[in-house]
Amino acid sequence: MRGTRPFQTACNPHMWRYRASGPATTVRIEVADSFGRSPAETMTRPKAFHIRMR
Repeated sequence: MRGTRPFQTACNPHMWRYRASGPATTVRIEVADSFGRSPAETMTRPKAFHIRMR
């Protein structure tokens, strides 16, 4: 069908946003899962956009 979404959108606990203090601020993102793992990534801003973004 045209004009329909393939899935229903809603707010959920794994969606988040963060307002940085400035456009060139470095942001460290760290999450904890239910298995005790805490992967982290540092995002240098401004972040270049690419077709294969992570």
